[in-house]
Amino acid sequence: EFLPNAPSKPRLEKFSPGKKFSAAKTFLSSGSMFEVPRTGYTLLADVLCGLHCAALRKAEPSFSPTVAIRSDSPEIQSALKKLVKSIAWLSCWKSKKVKIERTAILDYRVRPGELLHHIQDFSHVKYSIPEYRKLCFPAEYADTVVLVIEADNAQLREATPYLSNASVVLLNCGTGDLSPTKLSSSDLVAYDPKIVQQFKVHRKAVSALLGWWWSLFDNEDVWARKIVQEARASFGKPDSRYIRVELDPKRLRNAIRYRVVLSFLDELEKFGFMNVEELQPYRQGAKDVFAPAPQESVTLRRAEDPEVFQEIMRELVAAKRDSIVADGERFVKKDKPFAAKRTISGEQYLVMPEDAWATAYKKAVLVRKDWDTSFLRQERWERELQKILAEAGKIKQASSGYRYRYDLYGDGSRDQTYVVAIPAQILEN
Repeated sequence: EFLPNAPSKPRLEKFSPGKKFSAAKTFLSSGSMFEVPRTGYTLLADVLCGLHCAALRKAEPSFSPTVAIRSDSPEIQSALKKLVKSIAWLSCWKSKKVKIERTAILDYRVRPGELLHHIQDFSHVKYSIPEYRKLCFPAEYADTVVLVIEADNAQLREATPYLSNASVVLLNCGTGDLSPTKLSSSDLVAYDPKIVQQFKVHRKAVSALLGWWWSLFDNEDVWARKIVQEARASFGKPDSRYIRVELDPKRLRNAIRYRVVLSFLDELEKFGFMNVEELQPYRQGAKDVFAPAPQESVTLRRAEDPEVFQEIMRELVAAKRDSIVADGERFVKKDKPFAAKRTISGEQYLVMPEDAWATAYKKAVLVRKDWDTSFLRQERWERELQKILAEAGKIKQASSGYRYRYDLYGDGSRDQTYVVAIPAQILEN
């Protein structure tokens, strides 16, 4: 059931320290194989998880190191094939009465003259029983890595029971009953062919290294349970008010990936393949992808903030300078002026009709897509805002109440004319 991915010889201990270092560095370089780190580290983590997948799924049944990629690039397809082949390059195992054939690449594309493919075309076990015909059944992929190309949903559903204990890369496939991590085309913008070439050069050493990782733990189940426990603990203790808490499977998947990568790096350090300084960039790279530091909370700019009001009004005054009536000149409505300069009690103000100010202010704020403008959706927001601004000293207020009346038109209509009067000094840059 658990078949080695590469020949048992040469064993890793037969390699020199320099070869071990090259193998480790070559494999870890897959984290930076693509321009977007998320892509490389997801593939790197899933390879490591795939080689212990059965134990990890026993500890956490929801865990599935599966990634879905969409790309029409022949180069991307070639890179994925070379990566998988360098890890799982055995395809046939024989004993006296049993023969297992299992390819690491399940290419479901149909060529002229071929029938539709099924899982048994890529993986099967043959039993030779005396006096009976040879019996043939699909063989499970366990603790390995698989690349599936252009399988539809029905084909994936047929294959899923045989792939559940392996790491799976879906290239241009459906999803079947799987719930893969999806990598978009922007995650695959470019890859480094030199890294792929290094996998070919150091193929035997990399395979030996991953064979060592595959057979490393004396008690694999204990290790897997510890990985899952640490991953779950990373989300913190749930609020005691809740009876039951379910973690997001996708976030838990990344938390498990992260702990597996860290475990692998710890073992490389423990066995002397690489030192702390050499491993630090990879620890940091995995953290940046799977456990990034929380971003500093950004305080949204709010439409009702007096400082926002002051900033917006400065911008409007600068833009409408030619439409501002000078002090002493008449404010004629039909001329559509923006505002008027007026001296009130010995102090100069910019005075605007209340409704004109509300329209101009709301329009200027709503174009700021990253601002909080929910205040402007309230009923009579302009009156509530005037209260805030008057208390902050940003507009002139009446002796009673916050709305200010002024004979802006010079026709004796003061009692019916509500205005917003802004001290000129706060509009100066």
